[in-house]
Amino acid sequence: DVVDHALYKRPDGKWMILAALRHAVPDHPLYAWECDKLMGKPWTDLGIQFKAESRYDEDTIKGLYAPHVINYQGVYYAYYTTNGGMHVMKSTDGRNYERIKDKRGNYDFIHKLIGRDVMIFQDDDKKYYAFSCLSTFDRNGWHQGQVIVTFGKWQNDP
Repeated sequence: DVVDHALYKRPDGKWMILAALRHAVPDHPLYAWECDKLMGKPWTDLGIQFKAESRYDEDTIKGLYAPHVINYQGVYYAYYTTNGGMHVMKSTDGRNYERIKDKRGNYDFIHKLIGRDVMIFQDDDKKYYAFSCLSTFDRNGWHQGQVIVTFGKWQNDP
């Protein structure tokens, strides 16, 4: 199942979709497609681009969730979550990404976040905010609902 995806235009003019795949092996890798035109055909299948890796503090059982891509001063930042926290990759071409560390030297920017679907946006004062759905569970481990929470803001740098 294709779930949780980001759609954006790269500097080479191609459109890119980066999506999580539910029930893949391994579960929830990030998969990609590209096309010359948004409504064009055919979209080229680029295959699995990223799998969760323990060396990046990612949950290798549950995988990667909900990429959200922004372009900040010519650099593409792909935010995503795992059960190990919120993570970020960057790219100058919008196609080839590398995982990055936070200022503390960690790959998980929000450690052990029990949430998903991170989204970054800029407000009218040019400050960046990160939002995530926070999952809740009852005593038997069943999903009970979601709330939107703010877990970070940056002055002028995502």
